[in-house]
Amino acid sequence: MKEDVDRKKSFLINFAYAVVLIAIYYVFCRYVIYALMPFMIAVLIMLLLRKPAAWCTEKLHVPRKAASAVLVVLLYGVVGFVLVRLVMLIAGAVGEWFAGFPDLYSRSIAPAVRQVLNWFNGGVSFVDPELQDELSQISANVMSGLSSIVSDASSAVVSLGGGVVSGIPGALIGILFGVISSFFFTMDYPRISYFVNAQISDKTRDFISGAFRFKNGASVGKLLLSYIAIMCITFVELNIGFLILGIDNQLTVALIIAVFDILPVVGSGTVLIPWAFIALVQGRLKMAIGLVLLYVIITFIRNMIEPKLVGQTLGLHPVLMLVSIYLGVTLLGPLGIFILPLTLIVIRNLNDGGYIHLYNSAYMPHTEAPGAAEKAAELAAEKVEAVIQKAKKDTGDE
Repeated sequence: MKEDVDRKKSFLINFAYAVVLIAIYYVFCRYVIYALMPFMIAVLIMLLLRKPAAWCTEKLHVPRKAASAVLVVLLYGVVGFVLVRLVMLIAGAVGEWFAGFPDLYSRSIAPAVRQVLNWFNGGVSFVDPELQDELSQISANVMSGLSSIVSDASSAVVSLGGGVVSGIPGALIGILFGVISSFFFTMDYPRISYFVNAQISDKTRDFISGAFRFKNGASVGKLLLSYIAIMCITFVELNIGFLILGIDNQLTVALIIAVFDILPVVGSGTVLIPWAFIALVQGRLKMAIGLVLLYVIITFIRNMIEPKLVGQTLGLHPVLMLVSIYLGVTLLGPLGIFILPLTLIVIRNLNDGGYIHLYNSAYMPHTEAPGAAEKAAELAAEKVEAVIQKAKKDTGDE
């Protein structure tokens, strides 16, 4: 009886401990990490440039601080130029489209919708003339609702632009602190590394090393490269589709949609689905069907390659990778697409290394020998059964 009570107390204590850790993790990843983003980017740049700076010092005999400063300037110059050009391209295209949307509505969408409503009213009134007045009122309400939507959309774009403008000072401050921190962190990397290593014990250092030990040469950089590869694949698909559909400026439009598609909250459907609807009400049935099919193809290929490509990079099963991406975006915001998969990697590394014990690290070996998979599954089942029997024996259940 006493052992049963102690076991329940131990379970409650461990459960409360896990809940506290999960709550701290959630608050940090959902809120704190966004506030610390400039400094976290500075740390990533420091880690990214530490080897090139050391190479310049060793091979070119350039002082480390000078080499680090030059490398940081070059990195920010290239990345800043690409981002500014990309933002200007997207903002210009989106602004031009929304600026011409009211004229497009009055010239094409409204007449097409009115024509459909008149056709529907004529068919129904032929069957039951008493419904004519009610249908006319419904048609008027529909047209009024569409006008309100167009007006609200224009107002939303103006409000969004105002919000972006109002957020520029805060963003500039964050960028300024990030750039300054990047210079100091990169130039003083040896001192920072020495100081940090002096604060932690060998056991803690081994624990951290085990947590972030990626298998098969995988790394955070390869994770980013995986998403860049996905964006390039989407870009190629869009170009082929737009070329078949005969869309002008397909390179620019494909680039904008590819950038939207890589964003977890937006996606390519934000552009392609409204575009297909507008083409449909304009009477361009071929264009509408082509855009919908293009969206379906892009979504299908993205859902097929993303879990597999990113999962192979990090050593996770594609299903587990897909679930972690979805839950990460849902629970932790846009950065959750990276945070939760990396968290799973850390948990797996710690469990496989014996630092924590959350589950039995039993993996089926990768082999194509005849019957090897079945034999491996049987061995794994026997191992799990042996562990269960041992646990029952230790707890006195048998």
